[in-house]
Amino acid sequence: MGNGFGSGYGYGYGYYPYYHYRRYGYRPWVWSTFGGLSAWIGYNSLNPVVYDYSLNDGYIYNNGVQMAPVSAYESQADQIADSVPPPEDATEWMPVGIFAIVPQGTTEVNVTVQLAVGKNGAVAGTYFNKDGNITLPLQGAIDESKQRVAWKIGEEDTITMETGLDSLTKDKSTVIIYFTG
Repeated sequence: MGNGFGSGYGYGYGYYPYYHYRRYGYRPWVWSTFGGLSAWIGYNSLNPVVYDYSLNDGYIYNNGVQMAPVSAYESQADQIADSVPPPEDATEWMPVGIFAIVPQGTTEVNVTVQLAVGKNGAVAGTYFNKDGNITLPLQGAIDESKQRVAWKIGEEDTITMETGLDSLTKDKSTVIIYFTG
């Protein structure tokens, strides 16, 4: 005789403790990991390069080490952003996340970017500025050797943003924003 659940009650879903935590897709809204993101774009043997940018006397610093003058670093970011065309197949994209851009010393979020990465290393998404109620497309790429990620906002290419590949997998990191033109 059954108890309303069939004779196999206790052996179905939930019988094995924490079964659902081991299932792929149980937490679909968790941000990407470095391993998952780098494997998606075919960079399987990379160790993460951590970028913690700062600016001082016209130079870009990473973790306190001087990298290059701002103009040279910006030029490199522009080259990275223009280096890879977006994939044509819509299934070749991995959503990376939605990121709030918060100026140092404040807690107010006025700008957000939503990013996805193509299998070929292309970056695409949407830029939203709350103050001006402006939504623009963004497009860029990843430099595999340096693990720098750069993208341009809108059609006029007057705003370029850059961060490290590993930074896209963190809940808090730094980004450089270049304004030109």
